[in-house]
Amino acid sequence: MKKNNKLPAIMFLCITLCIWACKDKGINKNKSHGKRYAAVILKDNTALRVDPFIFSSKIDMLNKGEMVEISEKSEVKSWIGSTNDYWYMVKLKNGVTGWIYGQNLKMMESKQLTSDNYLTEFWENEAETMRKEISGKWWSQNEAGDFTDHCIEFTDKGSYRSYSKKNLSSVTEGEYNFDFNKNEIVFLNGTSFNGNVVFVKRGGSYFFRAKIDSAMSSFKKIQAQ
Repeated sequence: MKKNNKLPAIMFLCITLCIWACKDKGINKNKSHGKRYAAVILKDNTALRVDPFIFSSKIDMLNKGEMVEISEKSEVKSWIGSTNDYWYMVKLKNGVTGWIYGQNLKMMESKQLTSDNYLTEFWENEAETMRKEISGKWWSQNEAGDFTDHCIEFTDKGSYRSYSKKNLSSVTEGEYNFDFNKNEIVFLNGTSFNGNVVFVKRGGSYFFRAKIDSAMSSFKKIQAQ
């Protein structure tokens, strides 16, 4: 009786195809036993990408504090600079889906998506951290980098002093708050330059800009609290 030598090869091919089909290109479904998970965006201008790769095309840019639902995560972590984390497939409120790098997300159970208390706590923690980082004396500068007339002194307790070197006897004091939607520091009793400050964070440092006498000026921290 003649042996069928093709049978082992056919079986091997079938098994290989099954493994390849189940592997799903390194992506695992988020098997959470019925639980749904969500996340908060931690950084402004966070990219939502087509695929879980740093050079993948961008679908959208998201802002800090936006809420997303997690549906999948990558099977392995990826290095971006000095960070090593998973990629997560997320779903936005408008139904758009894409991938976000894990370092830009704070995970939570999705029941907190509708929790005003959670969002309030999130922004309170952001404000507390920022107050500590900006506390100290900041002096205005022109576009050439020369110091000009105005100074703001921040405390980490939420109070401030604002004055101009042209009139040091006139000091405005009060409390300040953050408008994270506009990236502004709001001074409740005004300032020596009659305006608020726009802030941006690059790396681990904050940068301030304000309109003073119809021109844009920056502020440089010259002394920590």
